[in-house]
Amino acid sequence: IADGVGGNAHGDVASQLAVQTIERSVRQGADLSTALINANDVIKSTSQEQHELAGMATTAVACHFHGHQFELAWVGDSRAYLIDSNSIYQLTSDHNRANHLLEVGEIEAHEFRDHAGQHELTQALGQMSLERIPKNLGELHEGDFLLLCTDGLTGVLTDEAIFQVVHESKSIDSAAELLLSKVLEGGAPDNVTFS
Repeated sequence: IADGVGGNAHGDVASQLAVQTIERSVRQGADLSTALINANDVIKSTSQEQHELAGMATTAVACHFHGHQFELAWVGDSRAYLIDSNSIYQLTSDHNRANHLLEVGEIEAHEFRDHAGQHELTQALGQMSLERIPKNLGELHEGDFLLLCTDGLTGVLTDEAIFQVVHESKSIDSAAELLLSKVLEGGAPDNVTFS
């Protein structure tokens, strides 16, 4: 999942380049961290070669399955969740100002969701300064779901609301339809993508 940065021109181009580069890199045998670094390099070089694309950037969260085991890597505030029969677990951490302030203790957990820093990315492909790409390894069990999504979903629905929809739905398709309808009911202030 890649979400072009809205405050920068041509986020759609950046997100398309990211998805294509990550998929190609993984097909060629790269791990996800390397694939995201490759995507960052492609976006930066493209924006330097084509001046009208200068400053473009995108978030990305990627998953690669190896049987029931999976590898996650991400840059930005697009998220991955593990949903089992009991709860929902955020597997990624947001690269934004609000999360940074929470980590250093300048804001409390109850202030995090509505903090203005939710919309201030600290990292994005095309404008990345990370020395290492964060990653997470896990395993899916019978009845578990892995959800990748943009902040267009998590900015409208709480984790608990997402869990309730998935938990109460009879199929993945019905869960997806209900999640989308709830985002639209909530005003859909941002584009939404999830898988």
